[in-house]
Amino acid sequence: MTAPTLSFDIRGLIEAEQRLQLLALPAAKRRRLLNNASKRLRTRNTRRIGSQRNLDGSPFAPRKRKHRRKMLRRLSTRLQVTKLSPDAATLGWRQRRNARIAREHQLGLSTTVTAGLKRRSWKIDLPARDTLGADPQDIRDVVSTVLQQTLQSPK
Repeated sequence: MTAPTLSFDIRGLIEAEQRLQLLALPAAKRRRLLNNASKRLRTRNTRRIGSQRNLDGSPFAPRKRKHRRKMLRRLSTRLQVTKLSPDAATLGWRQRRNARIAREHQLGLSTTVTAGLKRRSWKIDLPARDTLGADPQDIRDVVSTVLQQTLQSPK
């Protein structure tokens, strides 16, 4: 069971001039750029989950029973950069339980829920909800902004 992660390839999303500038950066600056871009994408995903929206802007599928609390309330706060190198960054969940919950909602799987003290359990079929993702325009905007900031920084 693999956790949902967000990996993106920026080669087709940035201009040729920006691509050349990116290749000229030292490894430390490329790593910092990817870390900043990943954190910005994390912020966008956190806001989207908080507003209960999928990637396409549609609202999350509602709960079967009418509860007033938002779904996946604390899941987005635990989203973090899990792997970082000068060439790649991975956004996901480090804790196995959070990764499992995110995966079940992302793919729309079924899960078993237990009541207090495990006296009773039942199976729930979850509708698919986008817990992690980004469209190409988001990635293009974030990477170009962070690249410009990185190129203009004194260090």
